[in-house]
Amino acid sequence: MLRIALVSLAYYATAKLGLMFAVVAGTITLTWLPSGIALAAMLWSARGLWPAVLAGAFLANASTGLPSWVAFGIATGNALEAAAGAFLLRRLFGFHTSLGNVRDVLALIGAATSSAVVSASIGVASLTLGGIIPWDDGPRAWMLWWMGDTTGMLIGTPAIFAWTTPPYFTLSAISAIEVPVLLASLISASWSIFDSSEFGGFGHYPTAFALFPFVIWGALRFGVWGSVTVTLVISLLSIIATTHGIGPFVVRSPEYSLIRWWIFITLVAIMGLLLGASRAEHRRAEAALKQAQEELEQRVEKRTRELIRINRTLRQEIAMRKSLEREVIQVSEDQQTRLGQELHDGLGQHLTGVAFLGEALAEQLSNHLPTLRHSAQEIVRLVNDAISTTRSLARGLCPAILESGGLVAALQQLADETSQRCGIQCIFDCKNSTHPADKIVVINLYRIAQEATNNAIRHGKAKRISIELVTVDGKHHLLVSDDGVGFNPSVMTNPAGLGHHIMGYRARVIGASLDIHSRPEEGTQVSVVCK
Repeated sequence: MLRIALVSLAYYATAKLGLMFAVVAGTITLTWLPSGIALAAMLWSARGLWPAVLAGAFLANASTGLPSWVAFGIATGNALEAAAGAFLLRRLFGFHTSLGNVRDVLALIGAATSSAVVSASIGVASLTLGGIIPWDDGPRAWMLWWMGDTTGMLIGTPAIFAWTTPPYFTLSAISAIEVPVLLASLISASWSIFDSSEFGGFGHYPTAFALFPFVIWGALRFGVWGSVTVTLVISLLSIIATTHGIGPFVVRSPEYSLIRWWIFITLVAIMGLLLGASRAEHRRAEAALKQAQEELEQRVEKRTRELIRINRTLRQEIAMRKSLEREVIQVSEDQQTRLGQELHDGLGQHLTGVAFLGEALAEQLSNHLPTLRHSAQEIVRLVNDAISTTRSLARGLCPAILESGGLVAALQQLADETSQRCGIQCIFDCKNSTHPADKIVVINLYRIAQEATNNAIRHGKAKRISIELVTVDGKHHLLVSDDGVGFNPSVMTNPAGLGHHIMGYRARVIGASLDIHSRPEEGTQVSVVCK
């Protein structure tokens, strides 16, 4: 009951204020703020406050001398207008009273222009049926009524929501100074424009638009609160000046003067609401972006810690893997060395013994069975060839010269043996080279050169092979090049064969870089660089 009484009192007081500017029959005005109060009240408590609207409207209209039933008809239209507007906003548009979205502002504009049709239709019908205005004047009266109610909802409802709905506007240290400066500047500029008879008439109408910067200022700096406050100040000062016959809206007809005022203040209200809502959306977006940035920073920090831990573990695993790879290479070399020694000392010695026995057998056969001597000599030749092959394999598996002469001597021996064994030109060139201190590096560089040389012979059909070793700035450069058939890596079906994999594996073990360049009919180059 207290809320009903307060809403009725507020409606009655603002209605009496609006009727002071009536243009038709003492009851139709272009400044009807009670429509904004009624819509806000209905949005606050749904159907619970409609009696307050009905009572306030009836008392205000009855006080103008209208018949009771006419006043009651107008009051009924006012209550139905508020109920229709609240229904449209709540049920159809999902309206939020904070007006923090452009969508809410557009919804308010749509609901205000639509629901004002109800009050204008019922009110004008009541006046014409009561004989207060002639039927011919109905369309004009309806339009003026609709304009007044629409403006009231576009100015009054946002102002009530901005001042009474959370989140409430709070002044910071800077805003506490800026708000008085804004209001003082606005009042001063408005006074200069509206309190002057020199600005009256059609030619000075655009002067009022000089107040738009203040609307923009209030909306962008203080959101909806700032825009509705500036709009309300402008509307009050401009309507007072217009009704007193001064200001840029004044023409000879008071009614047309108020229509010009209505057009201006409606534009100001709509622009201010849209700017305020856009600013609120922007601030929410900034807050959301800041929160997302903080969350992202926290996630990045957490992920960074995890990555540091994973990276530490990975480095340990890589170091362990490298250590295991070096051990595997060492075990492989030990196995090859053992196998080479077995071939040289075991199989080689046995084959040598067989060769001696074969030669003795050939001598005996030459005395007793001369016809079989040739066959025995052929057996001796084959055994000697096997001995040569075995020794060659033993030297390949167990290059003893690596231990005695180092990498340079081993590569020179590799070039010489390749030339002798395959009948091609294989040269070795060593320029300013120093012997690598690490045994694993020495072994793997030799094996890479050995693999590249074998590939050039088997697959490249090379006639000339060059092996170069040079040390530059503490780095060892090994280059094996040939003049073979080469290959095109882009069309090769298996560009990374077993030989390439082995060379790449050995290069990774010693931390070297391996590059293989080749073109059809232009040979192949294998380059290795390591410390």
